[in-house]
Amino acid sequence: MILTVILTVGCRAAGAETDFGAGDVPGSLPDAARESVEGWDIMDAEDLGGGVRSIVEKGFGQSEGSIKASLGLCLSVFAVTVLAAVVRSSGAEQAETAMELAGVLAISMILYGQISGFFTQMTRTVDEMAVFSGALFPAMASAAAASGRIGTSTALLGITTAVCGAMSRGLELIFLPAISCYMALMTANYAVGDESLKMLGDMLKQLITTALKFVVIGFTAYLSLTGVISGSVDSASIRAAKLTISTAVPVVGSMIADASETLLVSAGMIRGSLGILGLLGVLAVSIGPFIETGCSYLMLKCTAAATAATGEKRLSGLVSTMAGAVGLITAVTGVCTLLVMIGCVCFLRGAVA
Repeated sequence: MILTVILTVGCRAAGAETDFGAGDVPGSLPDAARESVEGWDIMDAEDLGGGVRSIVEKGFGQSEGSIKASLGLCLSVFAVTVLAAVVRSSGAEQAETAMELAGVLAISMILYGQISGFFTQMTRTVDEMAVFSGALFPAMASAAAASGRIGTSTALLGITTAVCGAMSRGLELIFLPAISCYMALMTANYAVGDESLKMLGDMLKQLITTALKFVVIGFTAYLSLTGVISGSVDSASIRAAKLTISTAVPVVGSMIADASETLLVSAGMIRGSLGILGLLGVLAVSIGPFIETGCSYLMLKCTAAATAATGEKRLSGLVSTMAGAVGLITAVTGVCTLLVMIGCVCFLRGAVA
C-alpha cells in the first residue's frame, strides 16, 4: 500500500517530466560502466545488439591482463605437479610423501591469492549492481505506474528490491564464508587424506548450488504467480539459448538456462531507452568479472586434466577443487546478473503490456 502511494505521488509530481528520473540512473554506475553505456538515451531495440557487442569486446579487452595472470598461475601449478611426479618416480617413499604434502601447500598458496581477489571482485560487482538497480528500478516502476500498471509495478519493485538486497547481504554472510569453508575442507582432505573432510566439502558445495537454484526458482515463480511473466516465444530460439547458457555457465548453467526462457519470452517488450539502459548497465558492470572468473575456471579445469596425466591424483583433485570454487564464484555473479536482468525486462513488460 505504501509503495503504491509513493509510486502514484511520484508520477504525478513529475508532471511533464518524461524520463521518470532516468537521467539520474547512469550516475549510479561505476565510471567504466558509465562510459560503456554512453548514448543509451538515443538507442532503440535495434541498437541493443550493437551495444551488447561493444560492451563484451571492452570486457575482453579489460580482462586481458587478468587472463594472462591466470594462465601464468596455471603453468606454475602444472610445474609443481610435474616436480612432484619426478620425485615420485625416484622411488624414495619418504621424499614422495613429503613432496606430495609440499605440493598441496604450494598449489594452495599459488591459487588462494587469486581466488581471494575473485572474492573481492565478486563482492564489489554485486554491490555495484545493487546500487545501480536501486536507482533503476524505482524509475522503471514510476514509468510502469504512469502507464496504469500500478499493482504490477508495486509488486515488481518490492520483490526486485528485496531480492537484490538479500543477494548483496547474503553474499557477505552466507556465500563467501561457505565457499571459503569448502576450499578449506577440500584442501585439508588432500593434505591429510581424510575422506570425511571430502564428504563435508561436497555436501557444502551442494548446499551452495541448491541455495542459488532456490533463489532463481523462487524469484521466477513469484513473478509467474503474480502474472508478470506471460507470452510465448519461438521454441527453437529457446532451445538454442538454453543450450548455449547451460554450457557457458559452470555449476548452475542448466538451471540458469531454464530461467533464461523468462528473458526470451519478454524480449520483444524492450521498447524504451530506460530498459536498454538497464540491460546494458547490468551487463557493463558484470561482464568483466564474469569473463575473468569464467576464463580462470576453464583454465583450471584444463590444468586439472593435465595434472591428472602425471599420475598425481591428489594434486589433480586439489586443482579441480579450486576450479570448482572459482565456478561457484562465477555462478553467484551470473545469478545476480540474471536476476537483475529478469527484473528489468519484467518492468518493461509491465510498462507496455
